[in-house]
Amino acid sequence: MEQETVDVIIVGGGPTGTMLASELRLHDVSTVILERDAEPTPLIRSLGLHARSLEILDQRGLLDRFLAAGTSYPVTGSFAGLTPSRPVTLDSAHAYTLGL
Repeated sequence: MEQETVDVIIVGGGPTGTMLASELRLHDVSTVILERDAEPTPLIRSLGLHARSLEILDQRGLLDRFLAAGTSYPVTGSFAGLTPSRPVTLDSAHAYTLGL
């Protein structure tokens, strides 16, 4: 039996790992995704998509279905009680967070 060659091993089958595998396959790179969980977690680990993720979805023609299901929010917020300085404008066609 002949064994298949894998160019890249991706650890984690979440949105980032799955999108990375998809992008690599578009360039004929053989991938395999390793995921420790047998099924999706019932916990919410993310509530939205940020500008760069939205740009990539837009480049691949996938953004419209996410926009239809989500709500756009301005880029603001804080973490650990700290309010970071934010750029006045983001250099993106999608300078917002998309809540899903």
